[in-house]
Amino acid sequence: MTGSGVNKNNSVGKTEDEASVTLKPLLNLIGNMRERVTDALKFYAFYHQNPVNQKIHTVCIPLLVWTTMVWLSSVSFPVTKNMTNLLVIGYCVGYSLYDLKMGAATAGIFSVFSYTADLFSKNVPHANSAALVLQGIAWAMQIYGHAKFEGNRPAFLNSLLQSVYIAPLFSLEEVCGCVFTASQ
Repeated sequence: MTGSGVNKNNSVGKTEDEASVTLKPLLNLIGNMRERVTDALKFYAFYHQNPVNQKIHTVCIPLLVWTTMVWLSSVSFPVTKNMTNLLVIGYCVGYSLYDLKMGAATAGIFSVFSYTADLFSKNVPHANSAALVLQGIAWAMQIYGHAKFEGNRPAFLNSLLQSVYIAPLFSLEEVCGCVFTASQ
């Protein structure tokens, strides 16, 4: 380190060892997040082995996300236009910590969902009621898929929060051709 507070890597005020110590918690968080999401995807995949049920979920889960955005678009929030933006940011950040490509894909898809949900909410009479009907259809189709094609109960009955977070990622990976199977 020179007398000016700049070390050999031109980082102000921190030595190389200090910089790596500062980044260590962040790198551990990212590593732990990848591991936890991978485990959650395996858990979720265990409940979704049948290709027909996977297709049902690939359609219905995005519909559930979109209809939730319809509801949230009518809830204002101080820092952002509405609550939908917070939902998008939360999923994008979380998925980016798991995989940057999935985070970027989520940002693109969820931005379109958010925009169209906002338009729908503002321009369709009784938009929230219509979203409720679509939610009911999507849930019914998924429960039917589990009963008819899987012969098991939906994953959300064992872990609702995990399913709410993982289901969109599972669908996105299905669309991208990167589905996890329980045998992995």
